[in-house]
Amino acid sequence: MLGLINDCAEQLVITKFGLDAWHAIKNSAGCSVKDYGFEQHGAYPDSATVDIVVAAAEALSVTVDDVLELFGQFFIEYTISKGYDNLLRCQGSTLRLWLSNLNAMHDHLQSSLPLGNFPVFWCENCPDHEGSIILHYYSIRGALLGGVVVGIVKEVANVYFDVEVKMDRTAVQGEDGSQCTTWRITAVDPEKRHKLTMQSGANLDDIVIRETMERRSRRRASFESEGASLTTSLTGEMKCPFSNSMGLADSCHSFESESSDVNGHKFDNGDENGVEHKMSKRRNSLENLLKYSTAEKQLKNELYEHGLPASKVRYVFPYHVMVNHEFKIVQMGNALPDMLMRELDDLIGLHIEKVFKFTKPVLAGFHWPTLQRLADQKFFLALVPFVDPLTGAKIEATDIKFKGNIIQIAEGGDIMFVLSPDAENISELTQMGLTMSDLPLHSFQRDVVFLGEHIASEVRTAHKLDRLSKRLENEKNLSNTLLNSMLPATVAESLRAGKTVEPQLYENVTLFFSDVVGFTKICDAVEPWDVIDMLNQLYTIMDHLASRFNLYKVETIGELIFLVPNHTEIQSNLALFLAIGDAYMCCSGLPTPDENHAQNIANFALAVAECVQLVKSPADGSPLQLRIGIHTGHCMGGVVGTLTPHYCLFGDMVNTTSRHESTSLNGKIQCSSVLYEHLAEYSSTSDGPQYKFTPRGYVEMKGKGRCFTYWLENGTNQNEHASPKKIKQLRLEVGKVLSKQKWKKRKYFNIRRRSSMGGYDDATLAFPDDATVSTDRFSYMDASEADSSRGGVSGISDDEDIFSRFDTTSYSEMKKTSWSDIRWDTQLSRIDLVAAIHGLLSSMLWLCAVEVTAGSLPDNKEVLDAELLRFVDRISSLYPDNSFHNWDHACQVTLSATFLVKEYHEGGLVDNNPFLRFITVFAALIHDVKHLGLPNAQLEKDKHCLSLVYSQGSYLERQSIQVGLSIFTEEFPELSVSVLKLCPDFIHLVTFGVLATDVTNSATQQTIQDRFERLINGPSPNDLEKTQSVVEQILLMADVAHCSQSYENFLKWNECFFHECLKNWKSGNGFNPREGWYQGEIGFLEGYILPLTERVSDLLPLCDLSSGTRKILGLWKERGEEWTKDLVEASIRAEMVEEEEYVAFLAFLAA
Repeated sequence: MLGLINDCAEQLVITKFGLDAWHAIKNSAGCSVKDYGFEQHGAYPDSATVDIVVAAAEALSVTVDDVLELFGQFFIEYTISKGYDNLLRCQGSTLRLWLSNLNAMHDHLQSSLPLGNFPVFWCENCPDHEGSIILHYYSIRGALLGGVVVGIVKEVANVYFDVEVKMDRTAVQGEDGSQCTTWRITAVDPEKRHKLTMQSGANLDDIVIRETMERRSRRRASFESEGASLTTSLTGEMKCPFSNSMGLADSCHSFESESSDVNGHKFDNGDENGVEHKMSKRRNSLENLLKYSTAEKQLKNELYEHGLPASKVRYVFPYHVMVNHEFKIVQMGNALPDMLMRELDDLIGLHIEKVFKFTKPVLAGFHWPTLQRLADQKFFLALVPFVDPLTGAKIEATDIKFKGNIIQIAEGGDIMFVLSPDAENISELTQMGLTMSDLPLHSFQRDVVFLGEHIASEVRTAHKLDRLSKRLENEKNLSNTLLNSMLPATVAESLRAGKTVEPQLYENVTLFFSDVVGFTKICDAVEPWDVIDMLNQLYTIMDHLASRFNLYKVETIGELIFLVPNHTEIQSNLALFLAIGDAYMCCSGLPTPDENHAQNIANFALAVAECVQLVKSPADGSPLQLRIGIHTGHCMGGVVGTLTPHYCLFGDMVNTTSRHESTSLNGKIQCSSVLYEHLAEYSSTSDGPQYKFTPRGYVEMKGKGRCFTYWLENGTNQNEHASPKKIKQLRLEVGKVLSKQKWKKRKYFNIRRRSSMGGYDDATLAFPDDATVSTDRFSYMDASEADSSRGGVSGISDDEDIFSRFDTTSYSEMKKTSWSDIRWDTQLSRIDLVAAIHGLLSSMLWLCAVEVTAGSLPDNKEVLDAELLRFVDRISSLYPDNSFHNWDHACQVTLSATFLVKEYHEGGLVDNNPFLRFITVFAALIHDVKHLGLPNAQLEKDKHCLSLVYSQGSYLERQSIQVGLSIFTEEFPELSVSVLKLCPDFIHLVTFGVLATDVTNSATQQTIQDRFERLINGPSPNDLEKTQSVVEQILLMADVAHCSQSYENFLKWNECFFHECLKNWKSGNGFNPREGWYQGEIGFLEGYILPLTERVSDLLPLCDLSSGTRKILGLWKERGEEWTKDLVEASIRAEMVEEEEYVAFLAFLAA
């Protein structure tokens, strides 16, 4: 069995029933293949596939035939996802023709797939049941996979012909002497039975083309009927190919035998008696069936004299054109008028040059002396534009092209142009509006199209592989650059080759060690990200100078550990340890020997000591200072580790250099006596020494005793690399390098810093310091202005809001923002949004708690707040990566709900439950948790497990409620218990609030509207119903808030929802968003959003929501159609690129 089949089975189970179900089926079937591990072009035993099918039937509690039928239906979806949609779609214009072409498609696939055991199909009309067809199926596996055929046929009929069919099995291969398995296929809807046996017509937007194609459909129906009888007359009895007798076809068909006289010779296919009577009767019936012109009737009689009826010529050569000696058309093939989009009667008698024109070779016109040169050559024709007599519209069919040759029927008489559509692959065939069944059956063009499609695919793959190889080469260069920056080039090359790098002794090496003065105090005074920014600037300078002086950077060394609260483990006081290195180590003389190693390090040390002053301490703004130590000697160098290899230095000189650094003074360069002597001996010139030293004297060093050292003060004018003038130039150069860098501070959480008493300050939220409140996005104030310990926010006094002391940064900034500008900064990460959403919930929780308790707060407020933070983070991790129903959208809804709650409390009509704020924002946060990206209707249609678990409807919303509240109560008991004590109706209100967001549940929405009517107009509901109604209306509005905010925000989420719907449609679910999206949005805005905004305005009189929706609606009507067109085109281009990349990737893996 081809691995493609097993892979499809795996995808089916995982997609429909989940990964756990697939694991259970694998274990039961004894399958050891890893998840997604089937080789699609590999061969697997049939028994392995059978075991999987049987295990699936047992696990799902269904029959084996049900599993096979489900597999067959999913197989069409699977093959479409693999890029075979065009190939499947163009197999035939009716279900019968589609099934008849399966054998040809299998022949085509056999060239690219390793196994050749494809089944054989034979399809024919069933006269006993009008509009039904008979399908015969033969396989070397017998009827084992008959259920798969049933699923495939039903899915093809549904997907490509929009018809539901019923299949009645009348014979089983191997039973009662049957050589094949046979079904009778019938349309469930009798009005659609023509889709099984005749073409239903094209659905084109252009009215002229549509009317023409409708005429083509009606005409083809008669031609197909005529073609069946003509085929019968040509071939005699139509037998089932799997037996020597007619089998089932015996009861379905009865064909008359004919005889014909060709050039005086009689060919008898039946009884000779009454032959002339039969021929005469047949001619009369054909003349009554088709109305030809006088010229065509004459030609038909002439052809009868030659022994070939004109009707058979028209059927056997469906694209031929017959002209007389004046080049006027006297006959055409059955299929040609349809392609020309003209009636046959309008074409007969026209000069051929009014219909066709030569494209290759270029000829003056249709003249016999000229055409004689084409008697043994192929030529190409295109259509001449014409005016439709019905509409008066000019029609130019530039996509329709023909190729063919010339046959002269008689000397100086009629000429036949034997044509065929000039299509080399499926794409060209589709552009002409044709399918494989439209190609002449008696030619090799179907094989040519298959081969052309294969060649075109190979060419596309070759081009894609070429582009991919270039990208891989670029990626390889980038990885080599990264590896070479971590290891010496020779060492990196050896490791890439899989060789072991032996340690090596280097005799002449000079080392440099440095350390930031006061680094510990700086870290204690500022945030970690400020320290990281400072070190980034420092190392940018030192790395730049190291490259200038040809040094090798060994590493940066971390000597200080910072304790940072881990936001997911605050309650249990677990901690994350972060090591930040301030020590810098580099060398000269290895891995490449350099005789100037000592001078390089000395010059580098002087340049660093000067340029480091460009970096300011984030603690007090003063220039940084370094302690520097330099020493020369010999050491060993080698690679340590295998998972993350490091190039390290070993030897006493490393320790000695480190001691010189640690005993140095602020801003000074301490030089060992050995290096001093080396520099004094080898760097002096005839004009004098290159360096100025000051003896320091003896210094006590740990493990070394008393060592005599020197201060390296500066370079002299004789030093061309480190003279005072050169050092100043280097400082200017480094300053320009720093000015080109952008230092962005990444702030997520403020740490608990060590205080003078050894404890920790309270943790507070912090946000990007470069973000400010603007008119086009929602963002945050600078962290320096943020609230501390949930205290007051800068610029908001107690007179403005008595509860402002509970405002977090995110809530206080939201209060300054208008409704149209409510949205998050797109650059915020998930952690950023977790922090911000926690800020909103925290403000709501303590505002509600103060109102309930009359001003008192729980003693464990900090613990509860930490749990709330962890809860938000936990919920964020459960949102899937959908295009629309994702974490970002949940944050947008939560932000909008918070705004609406604020507006409600400032001007609402009722105010009954103090916990209304927290309930609404909490429900908004969890309302789409674990959303599948599919509508509830699709889950019900697919009988998804959610529809079985939550039988009351609103499956996705009930799942979100179950998941969100379970986590809240089970994983965060202290927080949930505190909330439930303060608000006993919390779970009830959250549940109904989330259920309200299912706008497709008409019963729920009607109940919500009735409850709201009672709230506004009476009779007045009880307090619980009041709160419930307010929560429901606010969440309904928040869930579609983007439809009444800024137009840019509307377009953003509109595009996201489009892509989610498109993904579902490609998977066989839902509708095609590429059709009718523009009008659909107008209907949604006018029919749902505007009434909702007007209804919610009764609750929020200070917030004009409907004006925003009307503005968006006006802009959408003005610009939306063009925007939608661009969106659709972009999605098609992206789909093509994705398909090409996937094919190229598979080819690359195969190579």
